[in-house]
Amino acid sequence: MSPRHRAIALGLAIGLPLAIALGAWWFKTHERVEEEVDLPPFGEYTYNPLYVLGLSLREAGWTVDMRQRLDGGEVAPGGRDTVLLLNDPRRLSAADSQALLDFVEGGGHLIVRTPPPEALTVEANAPLLEAIGVALGRSAGCTPLIVEGEDSHVEFCGGRAFDLSTRPAVAWEPDALSGHPVEADGVPDPASAAVDAYPVVGPGAGQADPGGTGAPTTRGKTLAKTGTDEHSNDEGSVRAKLRARREDPAAATDVGRYVYARLPHGRGSVDVVAELDFLTNEKLRDAPHVALTRQLFAPNDRAGTAHLLYAAQMPSLWRWLFLHSWMAWLPLLLALFAWLWARMPRFGPLLPSPPAERRSLLEHVRASGDLAWRYGYGHVLHEAVRAAFMARLRRRDPQAAALEGDAQAALIAERFGMTPNDVRDALSTPPARDPAAFRARIATLIRLRNQL
Repeated sequence: MSPRHRAIALGLAIGLPLAIALGAWWFKTHERVEEEVDLPPFGEYTYNPLYVLGLSLREAGWTVDMRQRLDGGEVAPGGRDTVLLLNDPRRLSAADSQALLDFVEGGGHLIVRTPPPEALTVEANAPLLEAIGVALGRSAGCTPLIVEGEDSHVEFCGGRAFDLSTRPAVAWEPDALSGHPVEADGVPDPASAAVDAYPVVGPGAGQADPGGTGAPTTRGKTLAKTGTDEHSNDEGSVRAKLRARREDPAAATDVGRYVYARLPHGRGSVDVVAELDFLTNEKLRDAPHVALTRQLFAPNDRAGTAHLLYAAQMPSLWRWLFLHSWMAWLPLLLALFAWLWARMPRFGPLLPSPPAERRSLLEHVRASGDLAWRYGYGHVLHEAVRAAFMARLRRRDPQAAALEGDAQAALIAERFGMTPNDVRDALSTPPARDPAAFRARIATLIRLRNQL
């Protein structure tokens, strides 16, 4: 057997048992299981905050219509429909507000919230709320919502309380002394019987209200009570008691006395709530929110269509990119900062610009003259200027150029209006190391040459 075949056989003899042992250990210590992973929300759920509420109402037998804004033609006045307005009521136009009031007068039920807390101005209230006698207060504060068998719960922390021109028959009014709800004066609510409980996933249908108000409240303390469903065999149904109390009560004219009230208007009613966030998709999972939601939909229970009006809360493009695309823009931003850092060599004041290279011919001539003068060659420079003057003089006045000595100096002086001594000094070589005599002779020769 060749060495190559022996190596292959040895590898098989060692590797095959090892692979079998590893496979046996793997199948003995591991088992295949199925795991459910919650996918991120998609579709209508992402932009419709009342999507879960609509599905729950459909399961309970309601006819549900969900849309973003009010369409007056779809709310028939006089019908037994229910309209839930999740938006800020100040966004309603005067025509839409009047259409809703006419709808309620004909027997409809309207659920509306107060505007969110902000700097209160004269224009802060909504015409719809003013028409039914609602005056806005300041922040409602957290109102405890007590449900038997459930953990302690608070509501309306981000809402705005309100006051009413008249005391309603049904309302949540915190008592400043005991902290318990106080029932308003008026006809006792006949709907104090047990109300059927519904699954936590959404609100369900309650019993019809014999008195027309549909408010599942009793004398001031019990606002809703759930008992055994007569259509169910479950004897352990939850019995819940909802109690409203404000932590820091203040004057009614300053803070607002109510966080919830049901106001009759014509043949219908209007539920005014400090906040409606408990109806949204994520928060409707809690049992206290379910009981509270059923209370709001009790007056026209399954008698008509539930119109759920929401504001499409689509985030802006930049917000979506900031939240969901940081894996892309964060490295790009870091790369930009690194490039800027590389382009910035040091901190501190700006350095002066380097001197530009001087290549002017005149500068070279001047530098050559300075060098010649420094080394004692001033007479050479004077001779060059004198030769340039004499060359032009020969072209312009050959007679004067042909003369020499005093005769030449006298003729040149007569031509230029100078004294013969000045001309004679200019034509003579200057003494060495005498800058004044050198500059005077050079200047005179250049002036005479320019005048020729």
